[in-house]
Order: sequence, then structure tokens, then C-alpha cells
Amino acid sequence: MVRTWTLAPAPMVDRDAIWDFAQSAEAQGWDGVMFPDNQSLWGDTYVSMTIAAEATSSLQLGHASTNAGTRHPAVTASAVAAVDRISGGRASLGIARGDSALAHVGSAPVSVAHFEKYVSVVRRLLHGETVPFDACDTWRPSAAAASLPLSDAPDGTKLHFLEQQSSTPITIYASGPKTMEVAGRHADVALFGLGASAERIAWGMDVVRRAAEEYGRDSSAVRFGALMSIAVSDDREAARRLVANIVASAARFSSLHGRVSGPVSTADRSVYESVAQTYNMRAHGETSSQVRALNDEFIDAFAVVGEVDHCVDRLRELVSLGLDELLLIVPRNDQASVGAESATAVVEAVLPRLKQAAVV
Repeated sequence: MVRTWTLAPAPMVDRDAIWDFAQSAEAQGWDGVMFPDNQSLWGDTYVSMTIAAEATSSLQLGHASTNAGTRHPAVTASAVAAVDRISGGRASLGIARGDSALAHVGSAPVSVAHFEKYVSVVRRLLHGETVPFDACDTWRPSAAAASLPLSDAPDGTKLHFLEQQSSTPITIYASGPKTMEVAGRHADVALFGLGASAERIAWGMDVVRRAAEEYGRDSSAVRFGALMSIAVSDDREAARRLVANIVASAARFSSLHGRVSGPVSTADRSVYESVAQTYNMRAHGETSSQVRALNDEFIDAFAVVGEVDHCVDRLRELVSLGLDELLLIVPRNDQASVGAESATAVVEAVLPRLKQAAVV
């Protein structure tokens, strides 16, 4: 059965708000909540996950997403492993090359090579291994400990509190082929930021499977997921307005460096490139210049918008490709009646039909 995730709203810095949101998500039937990670825009993601863990009993907890730039890999591994242990095995690490969190410290996303090295170290630590210090040289913050007059010192990095058999799953967010290949080599879940395009998601799955097999992994060990915006309304134009901000933010990752990979029409390629060129990082995830680069056809293809039956059919098509996870981003940028009605319809009319065994 497909697992459904929802995204925690920003900024999530109030303990009671996090507690109530997590309990509500669990009661509504969501399988999990993913928390953003940007030190400048939101409260600490691990604090939020811990509060949510204490507030719930079955809700899965993840990131959408953390990055490979703002923390030492041992710090990341320790933090998520601690939440996983506190929650009784309900936490997973969701990670990407980084975007807004790095932009707010003046940096671009890390290179694919840097990202792969980072994820590899984190995975080894989560599997209980000792990672030699020379494998972590990239992130050493100061002179080597051996420069001090010590009688003895560690010779590698290890999570000593972690039970040997424990392993926290890693979800890699991927929108381009190089990161998809990293997911094939190191991820438990490859989660695509390709919108609701069945053609592009099928392409991404092929890239991941091929990379896994070439690396010597059983490709069936990798689960697949996809994130997309959803707005349920009989008024298609109103639904488009609800999702446009997130569509623009998500679409940008497919053309982050100015070029789109994979199957894409000439018309859509132009939209992807225009979104990237006009993106306003000061209004990340908000309605700004990047939204004006979109058109109705692009939004209809990239997001799931429309009446209940149409949305269910779109999601069924995607699940039939072999998706195991869906991160459905319910719009919260409009508190008017159409926004509230859409959120209610997703929970009450869409999720139950997705969870029917005959469908998934």
C-alpha cells in the first residue's frame, strides 16, 4: 500500500502548534509528516520531529528536506538516529543537495560528488559502522585531534549509542539524473521532485534502477516516491491559484542550472527555464516572480488539480507506475473558503480512496 505524507507548515516554532498539527495529521489518516529544514526560515527540524514523535504513536517522521551542507555528516546521522530511537523507529532522513538553507548562508547547492560522499558517510554511520577520519576530511572544522598531546583518541567517527542492528532509512530527493543515480547507489527511497508527470517519473525510476544495478545493488531494494502539489476543487482556476507557488518552487529543481533533463516538451522546457531565471529566493515557496512564468497547461500537468474524481484518477495512474510513497503538498497559502474546502476534500475524499487495497 502506498504511504501518504503531508508537509508541515512553516515556520513551526511553537511547541503547541507542532504538537497539535502532528496529532491532527495522524488522526486525518496521513501516514507521515515531513518537516522542512532551513535554519533561517523555520525552527530546527529535529526539534519539530521530536515534539511530533512525542505527540503521536504511529505517524512517520521525515524531512522535506535536509541538506548536505549545513551540518557535519556525523551530526546529521546522530540527530536523525536519536529521533528514530525516541520515536520507536518512526524517523527517516530525507536529504537533497540543498537549496534555500544554503542560499541563506550565501551558498549554492553542493556538488553531486560532495553530496554522494556525504550520504555515503551518513549511511555508514546509521548502519553502525566506524568511519575513518580521513573519509570525513571534507568536513573537519579544525586541526586534527592528533595535533594535541593526548594519551589516546578516537581513530574514527561512530554513533556509539546506536545499536549495531539499527538503521534509519534514507530518502534522497532527486530531480536530475545525477542525483537519481546517487539515490540508486545509496537510498532506501528515491523521492522524485518531478511533479505529477507519469512520463518523467517513469524515466526517473529507470535511471535509479539502472544505477542501482550497475553499483551491484538489487534495484528492488529501492522504494520510489514523488512529491507534488494537490488542490481539490470543482473550480479548476481556483485550484491552480492555490498550488502555483509550490509548483514554481518544485519545478525550479528540474532546471536548477539552466537545463532540463529527461523527457519534456518544448513548451514545458521553456517554462522550466523561465522559472529558474526569474526565481526570487527572498520569496521561496511564496507567490512571486517565478509564478508568473507558469501557464495553465504546465500547472495542470505538474500538479494534481481539479475535482475529486480527477485527482484520484491522476494519483492512481502515478501509483500504478510503482510508487510506494506520495508527499502531497496541500496548499496553505490561501485561508479563504476554497483553500479550506480543498484541504478537507484531500483528507476526506482523496486519501480514503488511495488507501483502498483494490486501488493500491
